Amino acid sequence: MPASNFANGISNTTFFAGEKYTALPVNVGDVVRVISRTILWREGANAAYERGISFKITGTTEPPVFTGNIPQLENITPVEFKDKIFITEDRSYPAELGAEYSQLNDKSRRGRDSILRVTAIDPNMFYDPRAWDNNDWSAKYSQLTYDWHVNENSGLYRWLLVDTVKAADDQPRWGARGYLMLKGTPINPYVVPGGEVVHVGAANYPPHYRTLDSLRAVGAPRDVIDRFIETFPEYFSSPIYDVDNARFLQQDTFRLR
Repeated sequence: MPASNFANGISNTTFFAGEKYTALPVNVGDVVRVISRTILWREGANAAYERGISFKITGTTEPPVFTGNIPQLENITPVEFKDKIFITEDRSYPAELGAEYSQLNDKSRRGRDSILRVTAIDPNMFYDPRAWDNNDWSAKYSQLTYDWHVNENSGLYRWLLVDTVKAADDQPRWGARGYLMLKGTPINPYVVPGGEVVHVGAANYPPHYRTLDSLRAVGAPRDVIDRFIETFPEYFSSPIYDVDNARFLQQDTFRLR
């Protein structure tokens, strides 16, 4: 299938991956269609093709999606206030519990209580495995890798600080386990009229050789490593469990975490 690998000016290649191949030779931009061999035998090539699934090979994974404060800023009205945060000089952010600034009945204490929390989730759940369990090492990592920067010649560079809240340090915020919290005390002469720019980002943790390396580096036990390193054996040839390589008994049986 198909009768010819060249149709409509497009060259196709057919692989029976379950019997011979453990990986497909693809390039970025190629489209892969997976069909059911059962339907192919029972209903023919057209039905198998139409009821298959296809995906396009890309050079990277889907990026994380920001949640919480950042989407709120992007959708704020009026549009002149989009992506802008208004703070007050000589106040320390975030405000202490019990001494919040957002007290509308006190004109001297009106304003926001915090600057910004940077939170994000990954639709494909490509999270840092070191943040998975509530154990000794998960208290040191967040599920995603966050970054931020400001111009070193800016006023923000003189007073803005950022804390990385780890996965085990706080309850999930807007779906995120671990996040960035901007803080500091804006003081003159480093408060610039019109504002300045802070760049923030979030990166996921797709499957990679660093998955095994990072887990070994923190001393994760074998049962934890086995959850993330699921290397399938050769087809129909795995009578025993390979402890060293964390391989399952047979290719058609595996766990989803």
